[in-house]
Amino acid sequence: MILQNTDHPVTGPRGEKVNQLFLRLRDAVFSGQYAPGQRLIEADLTRDHGVSRGPLREAFRQLAADGLVEIIPNRGAVVRRLSRKAMEDLFLIRQSLEGLAASLAAANMARDDYRKRFRNAAKTIAELRKTKTPEKFTQENALLHQIIVELADNPQLAALVNQLQLPLIRFQIRSALNQSHRDQSSKEHDKIIKAILAGDHVRAGAAMHQHLKRASKQIAMLDDSTFIR
Repeated sequence: MILQNTDHPVTGPRGEKVNQLFLRLRDAVFSGQYAPGQRLIEADLTRDHGVSRGPLREAFRQLAADGLVEIIPNRGAVVRRLSRKAMEDLFLIRQSLEGLAASLAAANMARDDYRKRFRNAAKTIAELRKTKTPEKFTQENALLHQIIVELADNPQLAALVNQLQLPLIRFQIRSALNQSHRDQSSKEHDKIIKAILAGDHVRAGAAMHQHLKRASKQIAMLDDSTFIR
């Protein structure tokens, strides 16, 4: 993901301003700058980005259409926060979709360019893991799942996975996951990586499915305060 430059006001025709605002706010949500449940204050954003409320509200509507924010009467735009049931449902879907992606990625390891890309991603993941913080784990987790979907080389599958709004899930539960959970997830990531590099599509798909199944069980055990009622 390429973060948009926010060091200067957005400029250009109205449509271009709206698009720039949309991209900036989307990336801020995805990077964790705005947390799930946080209200986006119009006065602050119009000042920070040098725009009027009209383009900003259009950008809000685009974010709402993508499922990233909710427009709430008398409150305005609020970063979407999921219920426990919604998150459990999404993880159930992920088990099938990302299990398939891991299987396809493993089958594609016969291609030298794909294998090189995956090895490079695995090296980056190993570097991120050296610093045991929730932020680095979130980056490790996001990179692994992203590169696997990319190397599955199935645009329709990628589109379906993108609709699940995974960044929102990651940042909503990040602070609720302890180091023990992160260590276990990293071990599971290693199994997935090894299976993919071995070109074992059956083992890779099964490892991803089991990884997400365990994560779903972990979510079921989180405190109620993590979720909306």
